[in-house]
Amino acid sequence: MSNLDDRASAIEHITLAMTGFAPEAQTLALQAIQESAEPLKAAASVQRAANSVKNSDPTVQLAAMKATAGRGVPAPDPATANNLWSWMVIGLLLLLGIALVGLLVMIGLNRPPDVIVTVFTALLTGTIGLFVPSPAGSTSGKAR
Repeated sequence: MSNLDDRASAIEHITLAMTGFAPEAQTLALQAIQESAEPLKAAASVQRAANSVKNSDPTVQLAAMKATAGRGVPAPDPATANNLWSWMVIGLLLLLGIALVGLLVMIGLNRPPDVIVTVFTALLTGTIGLFVPSPAGSTSGKAR
């Protein structure tokens, strides 16, 4: 069975199991299929959850579908994302500075700076990589 057949079968199972549920709960259940790599397993878990809360209050049904369709760790709010980004950049720049000082000290003592050069270049490329646009968002290869 192809993945599309699996998804179609999973959608069929979910729509039958979700009859009578609020539209929001039905939407969440279908999103669980959309985001799953294994749609039949996701459909089975949604069906079990739907059967267990079928006669419950709509808010309980919605909460059950939110828990079943769980999307992992939610994305941070913009303020938290900016704060994390700032700390990551500051940390990398600090480590880059320490590696640069170590490199200069090793060169000044006439010792081979092999390991320090490796650390420095890895930190430098990591720092530069933070500011390079994502190729997934690029439009250069698309027809215009």
